[in-house]
Amino acid sequence: MDRLYKPHFLQHVKVAMAAHFPAFAKHLVPRAHPQRELFSGDLLYRAPVSEGPTVWLRWVPGPGVERYFNVYLGWSPEPSHLPQHHTQDFRLHRLCAPSPEFAAASLDLEQIEGKAAIGGITIPSPWDQILSVKAAAAKREQQAVQNKAFSEAQALSEVDRASAVATTIDDVCRRLRAQLPAFTDHLRAIRHGA
Repeated sequence: MDRLYKPHFLQHVKVAMAAHFPAFAKHLVPRAHPQRELFSGDLLYRAPVSEGPTVWLRWVPGPGVERYFNVYLGWSPEPSHLPQHHTQDFRLHRLCAPSPEFAAASLDLEQIEGKAAIGGITIPSPWDQILSVKAAAAKREQQAVQNKAFSEAQALSEVDRASAVATTIDDVCRRLRAQLPAFTDHLRAIRHGA
């Protein structure tokens, strides 16, 4: 994630989780765990659903200089079992809730919401205006928008960036709160064989 946004992202996820999801505890994957690399860089939280089954929240910052992140809701049969299916399985892309076909897995929040979960959640910035310029636009017009985006991005303060991150994460928390009860109910139903 962009180094100018990542510290704000890390801090605000911590604050938002404590405020909106106090039942979730931060989980650090042990160094010797065989799946540790799959969760490297993730902010991973878990909460018990009942005795055994666990619901997970994964905040995954985008790579490199990107300003996007993904959020996943996951499940596992117990707190020590990470929310990851052991192999890539395309059946997971059809799901919008926990399934008895999988002991553990993670689903993108946007997939759960019925959206195409391919782009992640973008933290807004002046650079976004570049996307509004058509590829067929005159080079002069493209350059003018790039120059404008550059100067506006340079003028952003830490407070501006922190505010953009906070607003985005707060919106995601609202969306998570809307999906979490049904997601958890599905996991309980699986546990009780319904």
